[in-house]
Formats: sequence, structure tokens, C-alpha cells
Amino acid sequence: MMRRAALLALSLLLVPLGAAHTAAAHVVLRDSSDTLSSVLHINPDDDPIAGQEALMVFDLQASTVKANDSFVSVEIAGPQSNESFEVSAEESGNIPVRYTFQRQGAYTITLTIRTSSQIYTFQHTQYVTRGVSGESAEEQNHPWAEAGFVASISVFAILMVVGLRYRREIHRKSVM
Repeated sequence: MMRRAALLALSLLLVPLGAAHTAAAHVVLRDSSDTLSSVLHINPDDDPIAGQEALMVFDLQASTVKANDSFVSVEIAGPQSNESFEVSAEESGNIPVRYTFQRQGAYTITLTIRTSSQIYTFQHTQYVTRGVSGESAEEQNHPWAEAGFVASISVFAILMVVGLRYRREIHRKSVM
């Protein structure tokens, strides 16, 4: 019986660890005309942090786009902002974009490549779930979370003390 209680307590402590946010690594994008594809890499860890600079690299696959023959622009529409800027393509077919997501939320990233013969448009929705959630980092203080953490540790400690104190009696009753 004590083993069951210990296993139950251990599993209840480990469940929140499994529910942690996981990032979608290396997103494959297709342009609107379905003729060109790109792999989107985002550093750090394919999961940007609000308030810190992220490096997004669009890796064009089997690209006929030449760096000197194209106009490349990026538009990023976020919770309270909409920014558009020109970027440069590298000879390797990569298009690096440095951007700081201001706060957590959903951002629509639109990459447009204009060549002399065609326009390619890629669109991706990026969810930023780490970092600054409000106006500044100082707003990240959550007293209810701290109180919940302290309360859960206290309850666990009390259960352990009670279980250890009465373990012989509990064992004797479970064997009968």
C-alpha cells in the first residue's frame, strides 16, 4: 500500500514535466503558388523568446532564386504590431532575418520574394510562448504561482512526514 502511495505521489509530481511546451522544429513551408519550398529554422531552439532577438533562416529548397536578381521582404504581424522590412538573400539560397518578438502571442510571418519572372509568398504562424508576456519583464511577477508552489511542497512534506511516522502501523494493517 505504501508503495502505491509513493508511486502515485511520484507520478503526480512528474506529470507537469511531461506537459511542458515543445517547439515545432524546422517548419517546411510551401509558397502560395506551390512551386517553391523552404525550411524555416528559428534560433534559439526553434522556439523564440519574447524580448530577445531571434534569428529566422528561410532555407530555400531547390531554389532558382538568385541573390542579385530578387527583391525579398518580410512582414511580421503580431499581437499589437505590424512590421515590414527588406532583407537580403544569400548566395546559398538562405534568407536570414533577425527580429525581436516584443511579447508572447501569435505572429504571422510573411516572406515575399519578387524575381523578374515570378512572385513567391510564404506564410507561417509562429507562436511565441516564452519570455515577456506584457509591457515589460517586471510584470512577470505572479504571486499566486509562488503561493501554489509553496502550498504543494508543504502538502507533499506533510504527507511524507505522516506516512513515515505511521509506516509500521500502515504496513501492519495492510498485511492483515
